[in-house]
Amino acid sequence: MPPTASYEQGILRKSEMVDEERSRRADSHHGECSDQPRRHRSCPGNRHDNRTVELPSNLGIKPYAFGLALGDVVENTVNFWYDQQVPATSKEERAKTNGNMPNLIRGEFAYKVRSLNGIWATPPYLHNGSVPTIDALLGPADERPKTFYLGHREYDPEKLGYRYGKFTNGFEFNTSLRGNSNRGHEFTDDEKAYGRVGPALSPGDRKALIEYLKTL
Repeated sequence: MPPTASYEQGILRKSEMVDEERSRRADSHHGECSDQPRRHRSCPGNRHDNRTVELPSNLGIKPYAFGLALGDVVENTVNFWYDQQVPATSKEERAKTNGNMPNLIRGEFAYKVRSLNGIWATPPYLHNGSVPTIDALLGPADERPKTFYLGHREYDPEKLGYRYGKFTNGFEFNTSLRGNSNRGHEFTDDEKAYGRVGPALSPGDRKALIEYLKTL
């Protein structure tokens, strides 16, 4: 694989891109995490979901709008899991596991969570396209590029994303502008960080995850 691969010409030759040993490590880690509680928080959107549901009164769920009822179901289910631990999960640990974010699922929705299959081939990342590579996304938010350039499809098979250096007629994406923030969705050891996904990843762990994502 040449150092610069054309998106249209050859980056999908995945067998040449994948470090098999690191991929297996990440796959194993992915399996270990499968039994952890997961919570979906809908992002603000402009479309409204007018569906309603009928629920047994003993569930104690008052809103009948589909999205709001789903939010209560998620909240009750996650809390039930926490309560069943021995000893029951503390309030502090619950907040840490939840990424220090409240359950803000809403009756209006913006998108359906997609599969990770082929995610390596769909840069830039985050909802607003503010992170050019998966490697940058897995690293500290402070180290993510503050500005980068768009307008070509020269792919970086090591960092999984577009090469984003300045080039003629390129469009500069500035993350300091309103709506362009690249914060959040971060792996950090700061357990109180807003939007924390999990503990900080070492360079080796980041590389292993990258190799695993190449196989999907």
